[in-house]
Amino acid sequence: MNPDTKIILRDLFRNEERSFDFHMPFDDAIDVRAWGRAYLAENTLIIHLNIEYTGKAVCIICNEKFEFKSRRKEQYITEEVENIPSGVYNLENDIRDAVILETPRYQECCDGKCPDRTFVKKYLKP
Repeated sequence: MNPDTKIILRDLFRNEERSFDFHMPFDDAIDVRAWGRAYLAENTLIIHLNIEYTGKAVCIICNEKFEFKSRRKEQYITEEVENIPSGVYNLENDIRDAVILETPRYQECCDGKCPDRTFVKKYLKP
């Protein structure tokens, strides 16, 4: 567990808000940067999250490896304090879910304009 991804509630009770900015390797193929702030509104933990990541994929047209970048901005996560019995909220699963939801299952190199597309175009549905 990455210690940077933990939000400790007792710190939020003392302070009004906690800002965070960290890098987190998702796996060998994706490097994630997340930043934002966390605060309490009555009995609810509110996390304002921005995620930027670089990943590696294989083009569905030419089968070459390439890097891609993506960003998920202005995501809010809310959790009732009573649902966090340990007093520590871990952002790792929320970040992982956001990356999985944001990343297309099939990707094409050159921002969707693979140079080999002309060779396989006759085999694709119009």
